Amino acid sequence: MIIAEASTYAITGTICGSVLGIVCNKILFSKLITYKWGDAWSVPLVQLGIIIVVVAIAVILAVRNPIKKLEKTSIVDIISVQ
Repeated sequence: MIIAEASTYAITGTICGSVLGIVCNKILFSKLITYKWGDAWSVPLVQLGIIIVVVAIAVILAVRNPIKKLEKTSIVDIISVQ
């Protein structure tokens, strides 16, 4: 459940952030770079790849400690807390 929640947030955030980021990147690039120097815009695939890898690492690190804590806790203790 912890992994599912963290993954859902990561995937949703990555998709929304990538779409909005690419749109903003294209608009700003067109207004600042293409207008002045005429360079063509292209999708920043390398940067998107780096962002996706960083998000995946963040998810792994975020769920690691709670899962370890749950593994050490007895099922009886978990049920009695609720």
